[in-house]
Amino acid sequence: MAVAAGSVMFAGMGIFSALFIGYSSGVAPITSYNFGKGDTDNLKLSFKNNLIIVGGLSILATGLAFLLVNPLIGVYDIHPTIYLYGTYFDNPIHNMARTGFLFLATSFVLMAFNSFGTMFFTSLNNGVVSSLLSLFRTLIFPAIAFAVLPYIFGINGAWAAMPTAEVLGIVLTVVFFIKMRKRYNYA
Repeated sequence: MAVAAGSVMFAGMGIFSALFIGYSSGVAPITSYNFGKGDTDNLKLSFKNNLIIVGGLSILATGLAFLLVNPLIGVYDIHPTIYLYGTYFDNPIHNMARTGFLFLATSFVLMAFNSFGTMFFTSLNNGVVSSLLSLFRTLIFPAIAFAVLPYIFGINGAWAAMPTAEVLGIVLTVVFFIKMRKRYNYA
């Protein structure tokens, strides 16, 4: 049941992460252009405006995820109750998927900034930082969280693994934003 619930959750997460990745990819040429041109004023303005827009998108996505959790799960024909032998029962897969998706939705704010950070450094032609951010956020931090948290918190620890990875990812992203700001003059 947990595998089915996890599949539904991560498919729903894919919808929202596509929004963040799409936006970040769309604005990357503006960053690259300003950086290549040496226009630090527009680079700073672009960076600031993108952080504001990414913040707004992430809050909107988180709100929509909380509001639309049941319809998103219902797309997979998983309903809150099941009818079996003339009686309605709570559907445990729906309950697991709902709880897990709500855990994931809390990480959408951070996911948006992490996606932007990765693409931002790519657009500044710094593949090393971009790759490190991606590697840690999508592989190393989740692997550690999935290995540790379920032993401590049970099934809710598994659901909290991705938000935990995003929290660790945002720390790394902010560290690189601060460390690289003088090199690229974007802040």
